[in-house]
Amino acid sequence: YGTPGYDLICQNGFKIDVKLSTLNRNSWQFSLKNRTGEKPDYYLLIAMESIDILTPKHIWLILVNVMIGRTSMCEKSGMRISPSTVSKLAKYEKPIDKLNCICDTMHNNISN
Repeated sequence: YGTPGYDLICQNGFKIDVKLSTLNRNSWQFSLKNRTGEKPDYYLLIAMESIDILTPKHIWLILVNVMIGRTSMCEKSGMRISPSTVSKLAKYEKPIDKLNCICDTMHNNISN
């Protein structure tokens, strides 16, 4: 936290800005507003089941210069995804089984 423009750097050196949203009014809304400083190489969008059930439902890894609709990701200030439009991002979706494993481990460590 606190790095300008991104949240983490992967093992390949790519800067990734992580965004998380819970399902609210039948959609996930991600704020993509540019912060000052360096721009990321990728956005990692994590869609959780609900505010009460923090189980990941979808995870997308999207290059910032990719066009989604008529606008590139780096030009968007936000993005809204509903369960009915998830298929439009299918090529960016990643398996969540590893993320679930990480979340389960974190929940267990917090409980203990």
